[in-house]
Parts: sequence; C-alpha cells; structure tokens
Amino acid sequence: MSFDDLANDSVILDNVENLVCRIADGLVTGINRPGAALLGSKEPADLVGRPFRQFVDPLYHEAVEAFLAGEFEEEDGLPVKMVSVKGAAIEMKLRRLVPAASVEADGKDCVLVGQDVSALIRYGEGLLHSLRRFRDLVSTSLDLKAICQWPRITYINAAGVRMLGGESVNDITGRDLTDFVHANYRLLFEAGPEVLLEEDGVVPAKVVGLDGVERDVQFSFDSGEDGDASSVMVEGRDITAHNKAVAALKDMIENLEEKVDERTFELRAEIQERRKTEELVRYQADYDALTGLPNRNLFFRTLPKCVRDAASRDEILALMFIDLDGFKDVNDLLGHDAGDLLLKQSAQRLTASVRPRDIVSRLGGDEFTIILPGITQTDDIAPIARRVLDTLRTPFDLDGRQGHVSGSVGIACFPEDAEDAEGLVKAGDAAMYLAKNQGKANYQFFTGALRKKEAESQALGRALDRALEAEEFSLLYLPKVSLEDQRVVGVEALLRWKSESLGLVNPDRFIPLLEEKGMISAVGDWVLRTASEHWRTWAGHHDGTLKIGINLSARQLRARNFVDHFMSLLDKAGLPAADVELEITETSVLSQRSRATSVLHELSEAGVGLILDDFGTGYASLRYLHSLPVSAVKIDRTFVDQLPEDPEDKAIARGIITMAHGLGRTVVAEGVETSEQLDVLRDIGCDQAQGYLFAPPLTPEGVEVFLAERNGG
Repeated sequence: MSFDDLANDSVILDNVENLVCRIADGLVTGINRPGAALLGSKEPADLVGRPFRQFVDPLYHEAVEAFLAGEFEEEDGLPVKMVSVKGAAIEMKLRRLVPAASVEADGKDCVLVGQDVSALIRYGEGLLHSLRRFRDLVSTSLDLKAICQWPRITYINAAGVRMLGGESVNDITGRDLTDFVHANYRLLFEAGPEVLLEEDGVVPAKVVGLDGVERDVQFSFDSGEDGDASSVMVEGRDITAHNKAVAALKDMIENLEEKVDERTFELRAEIQERRKTEELVRYQADYDALTGLPNRNLFFRTLPKCVRDAASRDEILALMFIDLDGFKDVNDLLGHDAGDLLLKQSAQRLTASVRPRDIVSRLGGDEFTIILPGITQTDDIAPIARRVLDTLRTPFDLDGRQGHVSGSVGIACFPEDAEDAEGLVKAGDAAMYLAKNQGKANYQFFTGALRKKEAESQALGRALDRALEAEEFSLLYLPKVSLEDQRVVGVEALLRWKSESLGLVNPDRFIPLLEEKGMISAVGDWVLRTASEHWRTWAGHHDGTLKIGINLSARQLRARNFVDHFMSLLDKAGLPAADVELEITETSVLSQRSRATSVLHELSEAGVGLILDDFGTGYASLRYLHSLPVSAVKIDRTFVDQLPEDPEDKAIARGIITMAHGLGRTVVAEGVETSEQLDVLRDIGCDQAQGYLFAPPLTPEGVEVFLAERNGG
C-alpha cells in the first residue's frame, strides 16, 4: 500500500490512537476520527477546511508554520501546545510526513502525526507529589510505647511488641530493654537512664527482635512523673522503612536530578536549534532562497531608510530597475534548472558590476533592483548602468549550454524624480518599461513625459476606484456566427467604462489596472450578473442554444475557491452552466499551468464551456492544448488579418484548424472584417467567426435586433 493510499484509508487511520492530519496550503484537508476527538470534535468533517494554525497556541504559530513548510525537521517530534475547538490545552509532539506526490509538486501537501503527551506530563507531576507525601508520612510515623523500671520492661503496646519481634505482650514484658539493643549501641543503654535522658531525648539505635530481625529505631526517653530516674517512659519509632525510603528517595532524587540535568541539556540544545531555525526563517523571510540576494520584503524595508539617509546628507539616491530580456525563452527552451542557474549567475554578475556599498536585490522572477546611495552627480550613474548591461550581454554557461539574455534598465533618482520611496519605485519601474519599449538592452532615465504618464495613471486609478459604485461600467456584446448557416451561436461580453471625469476609457488602459488594483474579481462578478440579466431578455430570440462568452482573467483563475464562488453566482443569476463559455487567454493559462489545469477541469466537469482565446500566440500552445478541457479555440486576429494575401498566415491558420479538429475542438476566428477573409476561413474549414464583417460590438438592445434578423423569432 502506498503512502497516499494509507493517508486516505479512514479504516486504518480511525484505529490509530494518535492524531493523523493531512495539510494542504495550511488547511486541514483530512483528519482521522481519534485526531478529531483530541481536538474536541465528534466529526472529522467539521474540522476539514479550517486553517491548521487555528488549533495551535499562538506562541507556537511561527515554529509550526516553518515546520509545515519543511524548513526544519525534529527527529523526536516538535513539542507543541495545541488548543481544541473547546479551548482545552493539549500537549503534543508533531511529526511531519511528506507524500511523494507532494515532493514532486510544490511540497506544501503533508501529513502530520501528533502524539498526545498530556497524560505523561501529568503522570510525572503526580509521581513527584506522591514522593513528597510518602516522605511526610514516613517522617511522622510512631510505633513503640513502653514503660521501663530500668532496664526491665513493665509495659509495652502491641506496636512495640511487633517491633521487638514478639507475638504477645508476655513475650516482651519482664525482659530488659538492653537485651534487644544491638551490640554496637548497647554501651550507651547500659550507662543507664541518667545518661540517656541527657541525649536531648532522642537516641537512634538498632534493635534485634526475638524474630532475629534487625530494625532501626529512634528512641526518646522521659522520666516518670515522680522524678524517679529508674522509672522511664520510652517511645520508639521504627525508622527502618523510613531509612530505606530515605535511601530510595535519595536515589530517586539523584536519578531525577540526573534526568533533569539531561533534559536541561537537551532543552538547551533544542533552544539553540530553535534559535538557529528562527534565524533561518528570518533569513529566508528577507533573502531570496535562489540567489541569496535581499528579497522584495527586505528591499521595501531598506529603500525608505536609504531615502531618509540621502535626504539627511543632501545626496542623490539612484534606483535601478532591471528586467532580464529573453529569460522566458531560456527557461522554456532549456528548462527551469537552466533558468535558475542563469538567475544565480545574473545575481553574481550584477553584484560584481556595482560598488561595494550598492545594494542588489531580487524582487522576483527575472526582475532585479540596485539601490545606489551616495551619488554626487547624475553623470556618475550612466557608467554603472553600462557595466550592468555589458555584464548581462556576455553569454551564460548553463552546464555546458549557452544562455543569452540582455537587460532593460530603468533609472530614477531621489529627490529629482520622487519625494519618497514609493514614488521612486514607481518612477524606476516606469523608466524600465520605457527601456523595454525602446527595443530592450538599454537604459533609460525617468523623464518628464514619464512623470506626466504616471500622473495620468494615478488619476485613472483614482477614477477607477469609484467606477463600480458609480455604475460607470457597461457591457457591449460581440456576436459569434456559425459559418455553416450564418446563425448567431453566441455573444462575447465586452466590458466598457465611461468615466464621469475622463470620458470613455480604452479597455487596454483600465483592464490591466483592474488586475493590478485587485478589483478584477468584483468587476468580474458584476459582469456575470449583468450578462445573465441581458441573456434572459433575449430568450424570445433564441432556442436556448445561445452561448454567452465571459472573459476570465489570470487573477481570477488564481483565486482561492474560484469554482465554488463562480458556480454560486451562476445559480443566483439563474444562468445555466451549459450556456456559459469562459474565455481564457493562452498566456494566462501557461503562466500557471498546474493551478489553471486543475481549475479548468473543475469548471468543465460542472458543465461550463471553455474557450482558449488568442490561440497560437503562446509558446507552448500546440503541445499543451490536448491536456486542457477546452471545447473551442480562437484563432488570434494576427493570423486572420493577412489571410487572403499571406500564404504563411493561411498555412498557420489551416494547421491550427486541422490540429484543433483532430483533438475534437471547435475553431473560432477573431477579427474577421472582409469577405475575402471569410472566404478563406470557410475554405480551410473554420467553424465560427466574429468581427466587424458581421457586426460591431452591440448594446443589449442591438443584440436583440441582430438575433431577430439572423435567427428569426
């Protein structure tokens, strides 16, 4: 049986006393019944989906999260205080197991096995309490009471009889007390009561009973009431058991102290190891694991300090944004290992090309920054930028294969281009994009034109923040026509924005900004609800086969629980899943293959239609299409524009159609504007098309008219 089979076998796991819990992305995805009971729940299903950290004492959150991420291991288990759903504290030791499938994927899926050690701790505390109580009982137990007409015993109680080895009082009375005292102690007793009474009333001795048993006794003596020294009251406490107990307790204490010393040493070692782990976690939080450079977090903490230092010294602070041109090609052609090696070597080259005081950071992907403090004049920056470009142009040796990249460098300066760190980042980023637009492999300084563009972008962002609430968005629809019978088979919803302050804004300007500001999900929900309302108003003009196409962004595709959220919206809107076609671009899918493939399969299984948009523009489209559950592909307009004149475009379009049909996919052509383009598309077997030849984007009322003209009814 494999690890994953075992981890999913509830019959086995429910007979395990320990907690067994599967964790994915920090969430509980499975837990055995005994484990659920330990955490205070009768049903394991009640705990599934909750963050695991919910059941961890806050003092242990950081250590547990690092442990889950595999950033350190504990051979004997990680000691943790857990908290049940009822608030009860549970002392546990956790062990982390990683399935093979998770290791091959992203390593975030693991199984935790937890042992409840609360009872063991309580047992130890109880044992110490019992030892203390036993010691108290032994130290206060009194046994023998007798009266002697010295040295003859005239009275003795039953406990004394037993102590002196007799079976009855007659066995003892009439005998001399000194007859029972061990030879080693007899001399003191034979000296008489006067001497014994001078010994502060307490005399330890050893007695030998009639049964031959030696006992340790602690005697005390008191003279009679009439002061007669020959009449003595004797009390004897059998301390044999006490002495043995003291010896045993001493051994126990010594053993316990030894164990405490050992555990103290272990705890010190654990603390030192934990400190090392915490230092490693802090390092990993601030430094890039691949290159060892400061990461995005540390960069954004360091830059404001550098700005303040520059302001206090009246110096120029320069910031370079560097993007590696051609890195994606290296990554795709030579593989991710080669790409990682190139990033490491790039980090080393960049660090070597600048001054010792300059700070090189990796923001992520193929984007780097360099903070240049202590600049006295801007003319000093260009030579550094040229060194950066030169060092990146040199071919990279990637385990025997050559990799070639260049750099697009954007430069911004404080205080000339920005007043604070945030403004400096925006200025440097804008300058970097200017360098890319200027043909790449060059450097560009932030300019007045870029400043104006940045101001416009900020104004656009402020207006966009109010657009949804102000009801400034609207939808137009681009019809999709069957080339077989000219009927309308679907419409694609197109988002439009008419701002009160800016007027009609091009979608190419505001849609990327929606993504950047994190508004795309909320606006996407609005699009679905509004399109559903319009679809219902057209019901009299189609036979239920009209598909409504909605564009899906990469950010929405990455959203947690997107499928459940989307299906819930469809249900509330009353729009059948079979009548919806989600359009996703090839690049958005390729940028997150594993996640995208999983989400698209869930949508397809729920009955939602899927169309791959801009097909043919992505690098891995042909070899990746067969794994996607899409029902149709759209030929990008770049292949349609020159179809009648360009044999190569025609051959590419024909190849796409042949390949798509071979995989059972429908083919839709975008941007059809001339009858000549339409004739070629029909000739090479295209199924559907959309474009201005049929109709421009239409209002909801225009769609109703167009449906009546094309489809009748």
